[in-house]
Amino acid sequence: MPGPRDALERLARRETDLSAKRAELESRSGVMRLALQFYAALIVAWSLALAAHWIFFASPRWLVLLHTLAFVLTVGYWGAAMVMLRIVRRRLPEMFED
Repeated sequence: MPGPRDALERLARRETDLSAKRAELESRSGVMRLALQFYAALIVAWSLALAAHWIFFASPRWLVLLHTLAFVLTVGYWGAAMVMLRIVRRRLPEMFED
């Protein structure tokens, strides 16, 4: 019986994991999860850029406030879209069948 250190066993397990991830991405729920991760990464990156803007480039205060307002409106829009998607997914689950 091959042990956990067997190279072929590790290769087979890795191939099984990769095929499961590939199959997950082909489903609608997998694509939605990937989109949520992408939006989360965008929000984190924009938050860091906005924090740097407030700390290092705060001299034209109106520009910093304009960027902050754009950030708040965009994140609010994304949040409302995700909430609406969850509501539609609960009420019409047949639209999201894989």
